[in-house]
Amino acid sequence: MQELKKEEGAWKGSRGFAIFSIIVFMTALVLPTVVWLVMGAAWPAEREGVDFQLDENRNMAPFPETFGPTYGQELEAYYNDRLPFRSAIILAQRNLTMWMEKPYDDLLGPCLVKLFYDDFKRPEPGGRTDKENEENAIKADASSVLPEGVQNSSAHENDGDKNSGGSDEASEPLDGYFPPKVHNKSTIEGREKWLFFALENSLEDYLGNNILSEEELKTYLDGMEELERICEEKGKKLYFILPPNKEQVYAEFMPTYKIADTYKRAQRLVDYVQANSDIKIIYPIEELKAAKEKWQLYFKTDTHWNDAGAFVGTQALYALMELPVTDLSELTTEEWAFNSGDLVRVGNLNGKDYEGDISYTIYYKLYVDVTAEEGENFSSDIYSTVSTAENQSSIVVLGDSFRISMGQFLSKDFGRCMLLNSFNMQEAVAVEAIQNADIIVIESVERMNVNLPDFMTSIGNILER
Repeated sequence: MQELKKEEGAWKGSRGFAIFSIIVFMTALVLPTVVWLVMGAAWPAEREGVDFQLDENRNMAPFPETFGPTYGQELEAYYNDRLPFRSAIILAQRNLTMWMEKPYDDLLGPCLVKLFYDDFKRPEPGGRTDKENEENAIKADASSVLPEGVQNSSAHENDGDKNSGGSDEASEPLDGYFPPKVHNKSTIEGREKWLFFALENSLEDYLGNNILSEEELKTYLDGMEELERICEEKGKKLYFILPPNKEQVYAEFMPTYKIADTYKRAQRLVDYVQANSDIKIIYPIEELKAAKEKWQLYFKTDTHWNDAGAFVGTQALYALMELPVTDLSELTTEEWAFNSGDLVRVGNLNGKDYEGDISYTIYYKLYVDVTAEEGENFSSDIYSTVSTAENQSSIVVLGDSFRISMGQFLSKDFGRCMLLNSFNMQEAVAVEAIQNADIIVIESVERMNVNLPDFMTSIGNILER
C-alpha cells in the first residue's frame, strides 16, 4: 500500500510538473504576441523603438497566397520575419556574440594576422619589392585572357592609378601595418574610424581574388548586347553605371591586406565590354578619386556614397550620355552631420564611437521645379518625378540602393524620371515605366555585379512583353 501511494504521489508530481511546463511554454509563446499587439495599440511609438530595421538587405517573406505542399514553410517564414521583438532579440544575440568574440578580436586575432603576414613588406610609394618585380615579370610573359586592346594586370600595375582603380599606393595602406579587425563578421574596422563592408563580395573585390574568366566576361557581354538589341528595336537608349565599392575609392583607410591582383574585377569587366562592343558603360573610379581631393564622397560609417559621391557619379553618367556636365565646385553646397550608418548597425558598434561623418546638401538647378512626385526619394523602392527640366525625355534607373541619392539630380535633368529597386521591377507601375521609357539606365554597385546577367534578362523579358 505504501509503495502504491508513493507511485501515486510520484505520478501526481510528474503530472503537475508537466502541466506547469505546458503553462510556462504557452505563456512564453503567447505573451510576447499579446504584449506586442497591446504596445501597437496603446504605445505605438514605444513599439516602433524596438521594431527597427536590421539592414538585412532582403525583402521580408510574403504571406502565402495559395495553399500547397510548401504552405506551412511559407507561413512559418512569414511569421518568423514578423516575430514580436524580433529586431531586439537578434540585436541582443549579436551583442552577446560580439562580447564573446571580443577577446579574440582585440588580442589574439591581430597577433595571428601579424604572424600570417610577417612576410608582407609594403614597397615605398611608386616602388616595388624584389618579389613583386619577379612576379610581374612572370605576368608580363604570360598570355592574357583579355582581347586585344584590353591591358593585362601587369600592364595596369606598371601604369599606377591609370585605369586600374587599384594602384600600389591606393591598394596598400600609407602609414604602415594595420591589422584587419572584423566586427560581427560584417564590418571591417579601418584606419581613422573608417568602416568598410566585409560581405557581398566587397572584400573579394578589394583583394582582387574574384577575377572573371574569359568565358564569364563573354557571358556578361552577351547579355548586355542582347538587351541593347531589344532596346534599339524599341527605340530606347541603354546605359550601364557600376558605382565602385567604398574601399576601392578610399583604399588608404583599409587595414593591411595582401592584394592578389590590382587589376580588379569591375575594371576588367568594363574594359572588356568597351574593347569588344559599343555598349555604353562606365565605372566612375577615376572621377571619384579626382573629386575626393576636395570632397568626402562616401560615408565613413556606411557602405554608400553620400550626396557628393552620387553627384560625381551622376555627372560621369551624363558624360557617357554626351550631356552637359556640371562641376561640383561650381555649386553652392552645405555640409551636414551624418551619424550611425549601416556599418555601425550591422557591426553592432556603438555609434558614439564613430561620430563625425558628413554629407552635403547640394543646391543644383534650383530653377527647375519638380511638379509631381510619387514615393519618397530616400526610402521608397519605387520613386518617380515629373519636372520642368529642359530635357523632357523619360528615364528609368533600375538598380540597388546606390541609385537612390542620384534621384535628386536626375529629376532636375529629365522631365520624367523613375528610380526602381531591382526587386520591384515586376510591379505593374514599374513594368509600364520600363516599357515607356526613352532611356534605361542599369545601375549596379561593384559588389553586386554578380547579379547583372539575370537582372538584364529580366529587363529584356519586360520589354518584350
